[in-house]
Amino acid sequence: METSMIPTFLLMPFSYILPILEFMIGLWLLIGYQSRWALYAGLTLMSVLIFGSCSIENWNAIEAQLIHATYLFGLLWFFQKYGDKAE
Repeated sequence: METSMIPTFLLMPFSYILPILEFMIGLWLLIGYQSRWALYAGLTLMSVLIFGSCSIENWNAIEAQLIHATYLFGLLWFFQKYGDKAE
């Protein structure tokens, strides 16, 4: 990330928080706790990761991140279409 335009004082805290965020969002999705908000958080996190990968032009990572974001968006669409009716 040395070639990135993102300030270095933001990179270090984000790198420590990222695994915890990924774990919490994944756990919330697995147990079904606040599913809609977990999906929003997952999509937001993927957007931040895609922004970071674009800033250093790491196109291989962006491909995988877009696949994950598409999957999360599909889950959000499915939840909004069918999840509210189950409640």
